[in-house]
Amino acid sequence: MKHSSSKVKLVKLSFMCALCIGIYIYFRSNISYLHVEDLYIPSAIGVDITKFSKNDVEYAAGISAYIFSQDGAGKSTVQLGKSITLPQTRQDRQLHSDHKFILGLEKVDIFSADFAKYGINPFINVTFQNSNINDTSNTCVFGGKIEELLNTKLESYPSIGDFLEGLLKKSTDYNFFSDNYKLMDIYVRLDAEGRNIVLPYVSLVGKEPRITGMALFNKDKMVKVLDIEDTRILNLLRENNVRGIFSLKHSSKEYLDYYAASKRKVKCTKVGNKYKFLIELDLTGDIASNTLMPNINNNEDMRNKFQEAMTKDIESSCNKFIEKMQKEYKVDCLELGRVAASKYGRRTGVDWNKIISEQAQIDVKVKAKINSTGRGEY
Repeated sequence: MKHSSSKVKLVKLSFMCALCIGIYIYFRSNISYLHVEDLYIPSAIGVDITKFSKNDVEYAAGISAYIFSQDGAGKSTVQLGKSITLPQTRQDRQLHSDHKFILGLEKVDIFSADFAKYGINPFINVTFQNSNINDTSNTCVFGGKIEELLNTKLESYPSIGDFLEGLLKKSTDYNFFSDNYKLMDIYVRLDAEGRNIVLPYVSLVGKEPRITGMALFNKDKMVKVLDIEDTRILNLLRENNVRGIFSLKHSSKEYLDYYAASKRKVKCTKVGNKYKFLIELDLTGDIASNTLMPNINNNEDMRNKFQEAMTKDIESSCNKFIEKMQKEYKVDCLELGRVAASKYGRRTGVDWNKIISEQAQIDVKVKAKINSTGRGEY
């Protein structure tokens, strides 16, 4: 009996060993290996267009890539391909490239303003088809020619992609930006009902890239670029759990800065064909500086005065933005249509941009609370 049990264990062990060897051979058999010095490893991908007729364009796809020498030293280079379709830009680029391109490690995808206005669908279609693309790369719109941005050299950064990745990731700290500007976020929002894409808008200020606003999209086309002041309010009204600074200012010597995190809730009701939205914003934060309201740290009346003044100031800014959105932008950049559709039904053929712009009443209610006043006043 003991001998039979040992024999069964031996058969099982042999089978498992053979299975492991077979799996190893299967996965190894179709893999080809290249030395790192034979590769272009992209850090940033940029797409631009040049119109050459009323209906036709030429695409320009640029890549900022790392290259390594045999001694291990690395540097970056920019390679540009041009053609009448995006996949064919790879053909053109390879004609003057002595390395093989690999995808999947890119940190940033950049759309020129011209390409964004034309429509980003060609890029989305190509990347969605390719399983090697990095879906978590950050995205933005650049207000110039992609070739100029990719060739920008910054001290202490091996490539422009490294700087832009940090710029976009750290934008969440003080201006109410979210981290929902990745390639996957575009996939999710592009054809979803009641949703619209917004992307950080980057410009060269001097010779340094800087976020100067936000690009608003209707479907896959950019329709408006906001300045940085309106961008902060857009972010506050659109996003949940974001952080930034608001200020109450009477003069250059009398001001109060409030660094707060926001919580957002949206309520929707419908009377007849008219939708009514209430955006509730709960802000909780710290007093970063204060030369405007003395004794706020231990004076309850002064705290109440602050909360009333800050609430009124933020609500005023929000209402001004909503008026612009409805009368000028005419795009549901706050994604209120998503809330209404989830409550009253999807796939009804409603144009939410039109409904929100022309038929919706949008109210904002703000609560501003102090979490900390710091060490006090100097």
